[in-house]
Amino acid sequence: MVATSLKSWRYLGSTAGSTMISSPGWISGLLNQPSVSSVFSKASPTSPSPLQSLDCRSGSLCRVLFFLFPSVNDTLFGMGCVTSDDNAQALGYYKTAIDSRPTLAEAWFARALLYQQQGRNTEAEQDYRQAIALQPLAKYQTNLAGFYAAHGKEPEAITLYESISNFPLAEVELAPLYWRHQHLAEASTALRQALQLLADTQLMAQSTHQDPWYFVNTTDDGFELFSLAEKTAYTRYCLVVSLFLQNQDKAARQELAKQEKLAQEDTLKAINADLQRLQQTNPAYQNPIRRIKAALKIKA
Repeated sequence: MVATSLKSWRYLGSTAGSTMISSPGWISGLLNQPSVSSVFSKASPTSPSPLQSLDCRSGSLCRVLFFLFPSVNDTLFGMGCVTSDDNAQALGYYKTAIDSRPTLAEAWFARALLYQQQGRNTEAEQDYRQAIALQPLAKYQTNLAGFYAAHGKEPEAITLYESISNFPLAEVELAPLYWRHQHLAEASTALRQALQLLADTQLMAQSTHQDPWYFVNTTDDGFELFSLAEKTAYTRYCLVVSLFLQNQDKAARQELAKQEKLAQEDTLKAINADLQRLQQTNPAYQNPIRRIKAALKIKA
């Protein structure tokens, strides 16, 4: 099971339209408004990524952004095409965005995700690397690490995951790699670190951590964990798994007792997929996996 940010683009929000503004006086008036000028003080057309600090909910403000940053507009159109399965047109928009503004890391990242979907792995890796070279965001690095893990480059994946800080999803994705390589104590440490990060309300309030965790496996189209509570639940379940694998059943049950009672279908689905893959790659884990499924009430 792979977690990725494929559906996590949110910089401009859903209110954005594609209307261009041609009145400089109107734009100047809008930018002089305190609520808007304070936002634009954090961005400029020459910034490598002017949208990182923006949470644009105003339709007018979004139209101004499109006027100032047309390559962003192309990137968003490309993502819209992906959601409607028009991948060829999406690639065209991404190319236009990259050609007009090669420093826009988001465009390289979006195209990398699409290339990965299409199985164009060499191009995907190149675009991931370019996005990271332009802006080494944890989200970009985590997706590249997941790409490595999915394509038989687990040592490279582990090294990259271990280099990422203050990003709980990286710790969570690292744990199953540790399990498969029987680095169980390291897996538990990573998951405890992830839980500490998820409990940091100030850190989790940052826009970087608002993306859903999107899971894909071979049996369905995937699902997303949106809320902080869901992400915390999944992470704690992973820690429970890790402790059972270490034969620390008492500690595992203590962690399980801390779990909030939520709608757990998706989180348990993710855990079950992790366990199935783990059992295939590590038959020696069969007994602890049986105990894990019993404790979590997952049908065998």
